[in-house]
Amino acid sequence: MSYRLNRTDGQLLVDLTDGILDTTTTDLTLIGKNYKGFGEFLNENFIGLLENFASTSQPANPMVGQIWFDKQDNRLKVYDGETFRPANGTVVSSTQPSTDDLSVGDLWIDNTNNKLYIWDGSQLTLVGPDYSAGQGKTGFEVTSQLDSTDVQRTILKLFLGDTLVGIYAPAQFIVPTEYAIAGFPEWADDTFFPKRQLLKQGFNPVSSSFKWNGIASSAEGLINDAGESKSARSFLPTDANGATTGSIRIKNSAGLSVGVGDTEYMIAKVVGTTSTIETQQSNRDFALRVRTGSSFKNALYVDTSEDYIGLWKTNPTAALDVTGNGNFTGNLTVEGNLTVEGDSTFLNTTTLRVEDKNIELALLDDSTEGNDSQVDGAGIIVRSTQGSKDFTWTQSTAS
Repeated sequence: MSYRLNRTDGQLLVDLTDGILDTTTTDLTLIGKNYKGFGEFLNENFIGLLENFASTSQPANPMVGQIWFDKQDNRLKVYDGETFRPANGTVVSSTQPSTDDLSVGDLWIDNTNNKLYIWDGSQLTLVGPDYSAGQGKTGFEVTSQLDSTDVQRTILKLFLGDTLVGIYAPAQFIVPTEYAIAGFPEWADDTFFPKRQLLKQGFNPVSSSFKWNGIASSAEGLINDAGESKSARSFLPTDANGATTGSIRIKNSAGLSVGVGDTEYMIAKVVGTTSTIETQQSNRDFALRVRTGSSFKNALYVDTSEDYIGLWKTNPTAALDVTGNGNFTGNLTVEGNLTVEGDSTFLNTTTLRVEDKNIELALLDDSTEGNDSQVDGAGIIVRSTQGSKDFTWTQSTAS
């Protein structure tokens, strides 16, 4: 009489005929009644169960719930009626597993790039890290840091290709040498030895040449003490022409320097308590110019090499050389000689005082003396509407 072998759920698996071996219904050898030498096959069945059918290829006749150890992937798998799925829900492989073999929540560890993915039912989503093994540690790392007062601080490290490039800190604090952060520079101004590390509030770049590329909204202007933002239009450029509606005040005695390139020509400054305009190049002249129409004229010109000053004259020939009329509302003292080369000299004074005992008249144009005929009519004339009163030399009467 044959064996009727049922599944765990009660369904008939096979009607096993007496005296035969069934090797096709399942991956175990089914032994019919009264089969001679059944012990070998029975023991091999036990071995297969102990090994979980360990092989590089899956069992040929699996049953739902059957366990197989995949020797190629070194993973324990279970048959779900269609395929063998990883028993623990985690796939470790250098290649992406077939999505048909995955259930929601299964994990794939890419052991080539050291990345972890999770199957959400529609796609494999990267859990982390964002970088591959060949790229090196790249991204942010949250860590705790002890400061010089043994207070635990939470900081955010930024890595690029296994290299620390910067640290975000919630507040400023000092890191002592025994807790030093690898890859972060020492505090250059620290008076301690060995020097410690200083983290300031915000982002602390490792390299002193670090720059942000781009424009932050707060960087589009400078914030003053009142919290007001000043844009670039509020500042005078150093490499182009500029204009301001406000005044410019230099609050130091060094003053304002003007030059061409790196050559300094003039400084407006304060010397002691004296306001001074000072030239900086030896034997260079100085001028104050005014505009007339479309041209300029020198109102004052200083010939430095000759120590001459010209008023409305660019080529002065004396210490003070004036082109045009002069007018003094006060006294004029001439300590040297006074030479008047005009045609007339007018003295509109009530008193004329001459220190010299003699008054010389009728000298020639070159200041030499003439003969009697040349000085004929020379003398002193007192003007009057009733006739002049003359005291003159007359050649004809020799008187």
